[in-house]
Parts: sequence; C-alpha cells; structure tokens
Amino acid sequence: MDEKAARIAFLGLAIGGALGLIVGAASGNALVGLGVGALAGVFIGWFVGAARQRGRRDG
Repeated sequence: MDEKAARIAFLGLAIGGALGLIVGAASGNALVGLGVGALAGVFIGWFVGAARQRGRRDG
C-alpha cells in the first residue's frame, strides 16, 4: 500500500470514528459507536485506496 492509499485509509478512520461517535451517543453507548464507526471507516478507506491503486495499474 502506498502513502496515498494509507492516507485515504486514515481519513476513513477519522471520518468513521466521528460519525460512529455521533451515532453511538444517540444510541446511548458512545464507545461502541466509536469503535464500530472507526472499523467501518478503515474498511471503506482501505477499499477505496486499493481500488485507486488497481485503477492506476490497470489503466
């Protein structure tokens, strides 16, 4: 994974964590929301970064 893809994954972590914290606070358990949101954000960020790398390599 190159530096750009790692930055995208970290950005996904930050955004997912923030959104998870908001959803978790609304549901009554902010820590679980933070954890689930951060994991989801990393997954989405990693997927976008990998797709960018593959697109650059294929095209």
